[in-house]
Amino acid sequence: MTPTNSVVVLVRIVKRMRELRCELFLGEPNAKITSKWLRIVEDTLDQMQFIEGLRMSCAAHLLSNRARS
Repeated sequence: MTPTNSVVVLVRIVKRMRELRCELFLGEPNAKITSKWLRIVEDTLDQMQFIEGLRMSCAAHLLSNRARS
């Protein structure tokens, strides 16, 4: 698979995750919000049955703003 194809596949997966209620995480300094976000993302990735390396890439694409840095 070429790097371009890999990116396209990853974008499609993240889009599907967003459809399954995974939201962007902005880096809010609130443990309850962080814990809830992480639980939803983990549950969704478990349901989609991805390998560990792909799970990390998908979760990373849901990080935005402060959370990304």
